[in-house]
Amino acid sequence: MKARGTLSERIKASVTVLEFVSQYVDLKPTASGAVGLCPFHDGHHPSLGVNSEGNYWHCFAGCSGGSVIDFWMRWRKCDFTTAVRELAEMVS
Repeated sequence: MKARGTLSERIKASVTVLEFVSQYVDLKPTASGAVGLCPFHDGHHPSLGVNSEGNYWHCFAGCSGGSVIDFWMRWRKCDFTTAVRELAEMVS
């Protein structure tokens, strides 16, 4: 029997953005998740927020945000298909 949902939906459901992003960014805990320096722009103040309940990240300086897939696309500078393939290999 085939698993339900697309591969990208299954990745988003199985990967905790907080745990994943913390492998690449030094995060400090907050009430709703964590904050840290956004790796996607030059900033000297924490602007990257990770919401554990919503399982998403957001840059308060306005550079981006989204799911674990969006983070990986920005981190690796790759397209959606490549990001999904790489993440699928990482979590399998």
